[in-house]
Amino acid sequence: MAGVEMFPRGFGNVAFVLVAYCFLNFWMGFQVGKARKKYNVPYPTLYAIESENKDAKLFNCVQRGHQNSLELMPVFFLLMVLGGIRHPCACVALGSIYTVTRFFYFTGYATGDPKKRLTIGKYGLLPLIGLMGCTISFGISLLRGKSLSVIYLSCGFAFLNFPCSSIFNLLSLPFEPRQFGAWMSLQPQNRALMGPVTEKPVAAPPATSQATEGTKKSKERS
Repeated sequence: MAGVEMFPRGFGNVAFVLVAYCFLNFWMGFQVGKARKKYNVPYPTLYAIESENKDAKLFNCVQRGHQNSLELMPVFFLLMVLGGIRHPCACVALGSIYTVTRFFYFTGYATGDPKKRLTIGKYGLLPLIGLMGCTISFGISLLRGKSLSVIYLSCGFAFLNFPCSSIFNLLSLPFEPRQFGAWMSLQPQNRALMGPVTEKPVAAPPATSQATEGTKKSKERS
């Protein structure tokens, strides 16, 4: 399948880590819902006001722990997906560490003492930096036109039904799409990427005038 061949073999574990983080996010959202009932903070109030609610700080700590995870969630997912194409094993390890640190960040914040969020949660910055390095490595490999990245990128365009030649021209990659056609011909499901094969029109022989034909016939008779 084209959608599977565009990823390295270990990329499936990247998906599992992302799903695990989604479950962690659902659990944190559930904890915020429980805190709303416990501290009497109805919807759609995002943060409680201390002058109106004596337990405002306790609720706000729970809410802020979840909110901070939501703010970093798009960054984490993007770095995991892009970096995982080039370094799936490293991204799985870094993503797992980051998910664990986010759990302790939330539980420490939910105690009502904001300082406790940094006991273990502060180490969550380190795996993020590692994921940035993996993503930068993936970008450099694309710019250099390495074969492994070319295969992943080309299969991705086939899966998304983008025209291969126009995308390569826009990115100015250091190779010709025709050189890649031999590899693509081995993938029947990706033949649509190369587009229909157009035959060059055969040039018609120059038409001879009737006068020229007449002179030839007269010469033959004579």
